[in-house]
Amino acid sequence: MLPAIELYLLVGRYAQVYHLGPRAKKTLGETARAWRSYLPRFLPVPHPSWHNNRWLAQNPWFEGETVPALRDAVERRLNSGASPGKA
Repeated sequence: MLPAIELYLLVGRYAQVYHLGPRAKKTLGETARAWRSYLPRFLPVPHPSWHNNRWLAQNPWFEGETVPALRDAVERRLNSGASPGKA
């Protein structure tokens, strides 16, 4: 119903399991760490809640690898010149 969506941010475990089904790993961390294998359609990330500060501190690769890739992906899409509704 939304053909112009190019990238789904799978925020949190429930979104990951819902959209990835059996492709989701055993834990949120494992799924988030395998983020490259879900591109270009999906990007699994932890929920941006203060409850996850501990997870973020224990997984510095997320801010070092995934966040820059997310920024680049969003910037590319914003700069592509595509208007809403175009595929």
